[in-house]
Amino acid sequence: MKKLISFDPEVKHPCATVFREGRWVSSERFMGFEYGWVCDVYNFLKREKPDLVVVEDQYLPVLEKKREILARAKSVFALVAARSYIEACCLLLGIKCERVNPLSWQVVIGGSRQGRLKCKKASMDFYREKLGMPMDDNNITDSFCIGWYWTHKETLNESSGVCADGEG
Repeated sequence: MKKLISFDPEVKHPCATVFREGRWVSSERFMGFEYGWVCDVYNFLKREKPDLVVVEDQYLPVLEKKREILARAKSVFALVAARSYIEACCLLLGIKCERVNPLSWQVVIGGSRQGRLKCKKASMDFYREKLGMPMDDNNITDSFCIGWYWTHKETLNESSGVCADGEG
């Protein structure tokens, strides 16, 4: 695949990372209130002309307490709306778009099922390890990790999260 753009959907400031031939090119953060970033994402995709866009999917976790379910549902629904806006931009531009299961990429970076804060730290650590530079915006590091996972998923050993060639 020549050009891939990966998105971490977020309500106020989603982030995208551009990969060309499987290598990181750049990352971008979009700003706006209550989805005010949609036109910027549309124009970004129109300018970049990716072969594929991958965007993180969302799931409502199984929770026992009704209060937890209601609190979590509101944020998940907002993320689903953000993802849907990104997918709509792709549809309007004729760009193929795929969803990425969050657990798929999170297990590769060692953050899966460790809780939100530990996963965000694992994402920042993985970014720093792969690109040799720090980044404190976990939405940018997540978009990078999502794209890195997608570009390497064919060579990953499913059970270990390590590339089949031995490189992580």
